[in-house]
Amino acid sequence: MKKQILIADDSQNIRLSMKALLEDDGYCVTICENGESALERLTTQVFSVLFLDVMMPGIDGIETLKRAKKIQPDCEIIMISGHASLETAVQATRLGAHNFFEKPLRPEKLLLTVADIFDRLSMAAELQKLQQLVSSEQQMIGTAPVLQQLQAQITTIAPTDSRVFIFGENGSGKELVAREIHQQSNRL
Repeated sequence: MKKQILIADDSQNIRLSMKALLEDDGYCVTICENGESALERLTTQVFSVLFLDVMMPGIDGIETLKRAKKIQPDCEIIMISGHASLETAVQATRLGAHNFFEKPLRPEKLLLTVADIFDRLSMAAELQKLQQLVSSEQQMIGTAPVLQQLQAQITTIAPTDSRVFIFGENGSGKELVAREIHQQSNRL
């Protein structure tokens, strides 16, 4: 997984110091000076984390947050501000911000938060791989007419709220049928 981070802040010193700190820790960092250029970058490149200043010329951080979440809903956004109020922090988190940092930024807190985000993203990706592996190993495979008839019955039964009684000899695949009904049901 590429560890892509976007920083949008109107202060060049903050942009450059954050970029240097994060790159030293192994992240790929892109910087922007305002909300407009950040939104433009989000339409052309996928980022896992976006640091977003609240007070910027043009589109402010809160409006950029709203638009960024529409462009890349899975991007974790961390708001940063030197003039933050509790109301602004609450509004940002309600709009989907992962966290809210006050300036001056503490490097250790910043690095720990970013590492936690990427650890969580890595675990989620691993979980998805494992779920796909488990579901692919436990599928009914074959083209026999009896199996096709069973698949048709499962497709008919699965979306209903009816109870299903599955019976058969040991090793006949009752558990596979149950799992297939569950996967096709509305109860996921």
